[in-house]
Amino acid sequence: NDTSDDINEPPTVADFTEPGREDRIEPFSLSQFTDAFSDTDGDTLHKIKITSLPNPMHGDLEIHPPGGSIVYASVGLEITADAIFNGQLKLRPLPNFSGDVTFEWKGYDGEDWSVESATVTVQVEGRDDPATIGGDAAGTVTEDHGAQALGNVTATGQLTITDVDGVAQETFQAGTISGHHGSLDIDADGSWTYTLDDDFAITGEINGKPYNHHDP
Repeated sequence: NDTSDDINEPPTVADFTEPGREDRIEPFSLSQFTDAFSDTDGDTLHKIKITSLPNPMHGDLEIHPPGGSIVYASVGLEITADAIFNGQLKLRPLPNFSGDVTFEWKGYDGEDWSVESATVTVQVEGRDDPATIGGDAAGTVTEDHGAQALGNVTATGQLTITDVDGVAQETFQAGTISGHHGSLDIDADGSWTYTLDDDFAITGEINGKPYNHHDP
């Protein structure tokens, strides 16, 4: 007797890619997996199995059950189509990570798993994170009209910068900034010189006393 009609053919699964953003949890939709699932018998996707995890330096694959604690995915974990439909499968990129995060999966048609795994790639787009500035943010000058006339009344300092986006971002915009009482010259490495104007003078009730001012 010919029993070929009773033999279930395993399904096949295909790779797919979705966009992501730095520092944002990315949910998966069921349609992403069903679109990548094919079955010659006409069977539908019942569940998936995780066959490899993301690089832990890139992100974590998580299950968010309703009203329950987050479960970190493990190799061999099975996730039903209903759970994916309800938004329980999510990827959490590591803080400040940008680039590709990948994991692999197999699909189940109700009788058989796909023979081969497919790869999901989340392309995490970076964003411009604020830098952290440190070092010398203030300096001291002494009023001296003779030296001021020669441009010799100055204060110097060194700023530092740290940027999680990489060393290439750790630079200052070189230039000269004019203030109310002088000018500030800053180099790309953060070294700066403030030069007091030649006509600046301490007068009135503050004459002869220490005087602090901020020169924007």
